[in-house]
Amino acid sequence: MTEGDRTRRLEAIILAGGAGTRFGGAKLTSPWRGAPLIHGALAAAFAAPVRRVTVVTGADAAVKPIVEAWAAAYDADARLRLVHAADHAQGMAASLRAGIAALDDDTSGVLVFLGDMPLIPASVVAALASVFRRGAQAAA
Repeated sequence: MTEGDRTRRLEAIILAGGAGTRFGGAKLTSPWRGAPLIHGALAAAFAAPVRRVTVVTGADAAVKPIVEAWAAAYDADARLRLVHAADHAQGMAASLRAGIAALDDDTSGVLVFLGDMPLIPASVVAALASVFRRGAQAAA
């Protein structure tokens, strides 16, 4: 597989299925720097060199329309896939399983973002993608 093939088959998953219980609920839709908290993760994931971004929702039904509105505002609808993790109450692994299950069969790698981490620097995402393009099986 060429470097270009690996890049074309790289996808992102944003885990946004949690209830935000320790936060008091509705964490991802809470305001942060003038916008919902999840906007930061969306910006980082969509800026990554990926063909599609899968957002896994769960406990908070208000996350889906916020994600859809963000994607529409940034003309990113075509690259967005929304997946609902019905078993989200089982924890983050349930959301990750739902996201991975939704990926296309030819996906060769995944960058995983957490919906409540809005300050992921583009340089970190680029470095992870670069390591993957060079053939790494995993990177953190």
